[in-house]
Amino acid sequence: MILAAGLGTRLRPYTNTTPKALLTVGEKTMLQIVSEKLIDAGVSDIVVNVHHHAEQMKSAIHNLQHPGIRFHISDETDLLLDTGGGIKKARHLLDGNQAFLVYNIDILCDIDLKMMLTTHTNSGALATLAVSNREASRYFLWKQGLLYGWQHTETGETILCHKKGVVEENMHSRHQKDNTKSRPGSPSDEHPATINDEEQPETIQYQHYEATFVKKAFSGIHILEPAIFDLIDETGVFSIKDVYLRLAGNHPITCFEHDHKTWIDIGTPEKLARARKSYNSK
Repeated sequence: MILAAGLGTRLRPYTNTTPKALLTVGEKTMLQIVSEKLIDAGVSDIVVNVHHHAEQMKSAIHNLQHPGIRFHISDETDLLLDTGGGIKKARHLLDGNQAFLVYNIDILCDIDLKMMLTTHTNSGALATLAVSNREASRYFLWKQGLLYGWQHTETGETILCHKKGVVEENMHSRHQKDNTKSRPGSPSDEHPATINDEEQPETIQYQHYEATFVKKAFSGIHILEPAIFDLIDETGVFSIKDVYLRLAGNHPITCFEHDHKTWIDIGTPEKLARARKSYNSK
């Protein structure tokens, strides 16, 4: 599945008239580049979700010519559903007995998708996230290759996935100067436990485990088992990140690390210009 429905607000003014997926790098659109990468990896069916400039997108998808490859449209014209909602809406196109790959349309990357799939299959994981060791404002937290949490380094927000099905949320920056002993939130197997309902210092849980976590930036590429659909309780508009963090307590979610030097995000005009320069110099 190619996630291509986004508004591309950071890419304005380009996206005022053109969807992000139809912006060109070199002589090809991002839709063509990503589709060809997936096809080279052995994919035979490609789902593309659409919302922004939906008619342009539908026309472009119908015009893609790749013998033996079937393209499917997941139409979010009425409501943009974010990553999690978009994947859930496309269930009827993705469900089956095979893992499926999800790829953000704004990513250029030389990642070996065949190797990633092999690694995922051998791990027995519910989902495998492509990550790299690069500077970012948001990181997933890993321990021995398993997902343990997420952190926004600029705000200090930290979410920990406890291996009891509990997600504890901690606004780290809000209390970082307070050394008072904290009181953890009450655990629950069904709902996240948030400790920020009262004025409390940062959690002793994060302080205890912080040194054992490895921070890796998510690359916008992931492989999921269809079994995840029965575990998604969220409805409407929601991020797949929140699903991963909720499920990681009871289900193995692993990472696949790749070279960050081959990864380019075209999400802003400046990044798009750099991508075009890099691509044209090859």
